[in-house]
Amino acid sequence: MIVSGDGHGLPGSEAALQVFVQLLGVRSRLRAPGVLPEAAGRHVDLAGPQHRQFAQLVSYTQRQIQTSVARRVEFWSKADSSSPERWNQTTRFYRDYIWDEVIGRLPPPSLPANPRTRLIYDEPKFRGYEVRAQAR
Repeated sequence: MIVSGDGHGLPGSEAALQVFVQLLGVRSRLRAPGVLPEAAGRHVDLAGPQHRQFAQLVSYTQRQIQTSVARRVEFWSKADSSSPERWNQTTRFYRDYIWDEVIGRLPPPSLPANPRTRLIYDEPKFRGYEVRAQAR
């Protein structure tokens, strides 16, 4: 471990970088640090472009919000909500799509959950439990 400034210095000291590159397998010494570059032209104002980019992001997000209701209706259009049974039958595609394309499906468990609970709050108006799944 390389300590910079009695433990309060900035990261990336010359000594720390030398040890780092040696651990990567580089055997040559680092070159001495040079002079920092100076701006050689007119001052560039970044506030304008940053503000425009932020405004574009806000505009894009607002458009997405405005179209989201219609997109959801279109997406779920083939689901039949006439009964719980029909809903379960006609929404398999949607469940699979959300698991596989949006959220990501977890692999099946390799062991049973084996849950354990422990009372950690016993108050007049509520009880709170810690719930843990322990491997067997």
